[in-house]
Amino acid sequence: MGGIPRETIVSMDDRITRTWTLHRLTLWLGPPFIFAIAKITAQQSDGLSIANVALILAITTAAIGAANPLAGILSSLTAGAFLNYFHTEPVNSFRMSSSSDILMISLFLVLGLCVSTITSLRMRHHLLAINRDSMRSRQQQSLAALSPSQSATEFWQSSIDRIDPNLSFLEISCINTPREPIPTIARHKSASAGSPTVVIPECGAVVEFLDPRISQVLVIKPRQGFAPLEVSRAVIFALSSDVELSLQGTIEE
Repeated sequence: MGGIPRETIVSMDDRITRTWTLHRLTLWLGPPFIFAIAKITAQQSDGLSIANVALILAITTAAIGAANPLAGILSSLTAGAFLNYFHTEPVNSFRMSSSSDILMISLFLVLGLCVSTITSLRMRHHLLAINRDSMRSRQQQSLAALSPSQSATEFWQSSIDRIDPNLSFLEISCINTPREPIPTIARHKSASAGSPTVVIPECGAVVEFLDPRISQVLVIKPRQGFAPLEVSRAVIFALSSDVELSLQGTIEE
């Protein structure tokens, strides 16, 4: 039934994978690349002034920072250090004897850090905008899928089917006591606050009902042949509440 098209999900996953690959490459290769530029230009110092070298390094660090702000910051620090090491007096030393060199290196570092910081803020704003658009698109697709008139039970079932795809791979039973001790899914807030999902092991897990009049427990386990499944904790307790509601109707006051 409705939901996000598989092609859209695959496209989003591919884009995220490419982005993280680019981030890793720039993070690991950015500083060594800056070092190589500083060293090569030092060997051609007769034809390049220190201002020209600083300009080349500034453009390079800005490009790296546009791809990955953290790599841009590291590259800026690397560029400032090796611009000083290879191109200021005394050469091949991190000491600086000229006040003009100190001022130039300082301005270079400030420029690189500012560019990386601004890029980071713009990227964060862009990602937030993408996430908002993605959420809006998902909501519209869900509403479009639910728009035809349905019976209450069909509408409820179609809504549940879109909550968590792993629900269809679970087996559920309501029994008095499990034959063997199995884990219990905790309800208390301290456990659920930092873990929005729960892993259902192959042996299954127990969910206890809140109503003390109900002696049974809900046993949830993966279908035979399935490995442990990770399911939304909120979905598990929502399901438990629905079952509990149905069982309460059979209890005599």
